[in-house]
Amino acid sequence: MPDRVWLVDEQLVKEARKFIEEAILVSKERLEIVYHGDGDGCCSAYFTGKFLNKLGVKEISYRWVSTADFDFKCLERPMLKNKPNLAIFLDLPIYTRADFLRTLRRKAKIFIYDHHEPGRFAGSNLPDRSRFLYINPVVHQNGSTPATTFAWQLNNEDDLLSKEVLFMGLYTESWAEGAPFFENMDQSHKVKLKEVARAIHSSFLVQDMSKTHYALNFLFNLDKPLLEIEDLEENRQYQILKNIYKLVQNEKEWLLHLIMQDMKKMPQPRYVLKRIDSRLRLSGIIASELRWRYPELVVGVWQRWKDFYYCELRRGRECNVNLVDLIEEIKKEATLKTGGGHPEAAAFTADEQNFQKAVQKMKEMLKEYMRTRRGLQKDGTTSQ
Repeated sequence: MPDRVWLVDEQLVKEARKFIEEAILVSKERLEIVYHGDGDGCCSAYFTGKFLNKLGVKEISYRWVSTADFDFKCLERPMLKNKPNLAIFLDLPIYTRADFLRTLRRKAKIFIYDHHEPGRFAGSNLPDRSRFLYINPVVHQNGSTPATTFAWQLNNEDDLLSKEVLFMGLYTESWAEGAPFFENMDQSHKVKLKEVARAIHSSFLVQDMSKTHYALNFLFNLDKPLLEIEDLEENRQYQILKNIYKLVQNEKEWLLHLIMQDMKKMPQPRYVLKRIDSRLRLSGIIASELRWRYPELVVGVWQRWKDFYYCELRRGRECNVNLVDLIEEIKKEATLKTGGGHPEAAAFTADEQNFQKAVQKMKEMLKEYMRTRRGLQKDGTTSQ
């Protein structure tokens, strides 16, 4: 299991910097940054964009992906049509789409930074290394480092605003506490940044518009550190982010209430597996909330999203189930559209028939795990 690594190895950062700089020497036109729309992805796109700006790049096409499982297919056609000279992918397991990468690299140089478990991914599936660079600390350092940290190192600026964006990106990944970068940041400052970070992170749970970048636009339009802004509520873009956050929170609280009412019927569950119905993609944040309430258990929250079923998995702090390994075992019983993540947080998608097979296999495995751990005889709980 990979450990937390606070910094990406400097040699890897230098290699990335050199690769990008050489690509820009060929052309400063048609550059694209594709990033996961969560807090980590947004903050990493901000730092990477700033780095490209310092190299003299004025026009950058930004594309954000809300749900990698579903939205890569929608992404491929416009990217291939645009014929970018350099394509940068941040916080996304794009390497699983080898055919797309082979087609894209005929014109573009490709850089990928990801920090998810690669699963059964084999480097031989990627195009030749003269046209792309792939960095993943799980593979190259036997540890995990968020995309925000990598991009902050790439940009190599240590001003207060950069530290604030770094803090917000790490906070949304549950990495801010204990990080060695913020010893001189007082608690009230951190509280303000956490509030902004939550608003940034929530925006991708609602939006389904790949060219609308509320969170990223907010960051780029900051002309001074957040600490120095007296009335942030007057910022129009921040108002939009806050409104989205309130919408998400209201829906989340109601769904959590329904789940907890149902959980009262099961005083000693072996797992928590619940379906939600929402037009917002809330399975991840609800699963994250529930893992604190059930520290011994694996939590799964799933919903129908677009044409598939999507399940987010989390484990409590006292649970040692490797969720990536769990998904790999599920793949032996069911055909998944996608599946992977981190040992403590992962996700999978499938069509309805295979999703039901996956759920059944997961229930069997988790029952056995808890039987070994606690010897309970009661069934876990699920909502169909």
